[in-house]
Amino acid sequence: MELDIGHRLHFLTLKCKIFALSGQPTKCFSIAIRAASSALRHQLYPTAMEALAALAAILNELGEFNAARDILESSIPMVRSLPHPQHRLLYDLTTF
Repeated sequence: MELDIGHRLHFLTLKCKIFALSGQPTKCFSIAIRAASSALRHQLYPTAMEALAALAAILNELGEFNAARDILESSIPMVRSLPHPQHRLLYDLTTF
């Protein structure tokens, strides 16, 4: 069941990225928030990070640069608290 939810949330995040890249970021704002919230509720941290990154990209498209930075900065402690395999992968993704 968790795998099915993870895939569904991953596809919601991809949908958000498509809308953001096509110049329609307002259409997927609530989808990105719902995906991030659900991923955190089900403890799917890699998917949650992906959804938060999509949300930050949407906020950047809307000109809300400080809000996007705040979201990404607030997610770093969550990444550092993960078990080792997930921690290393996500930490590498967030330190570019």
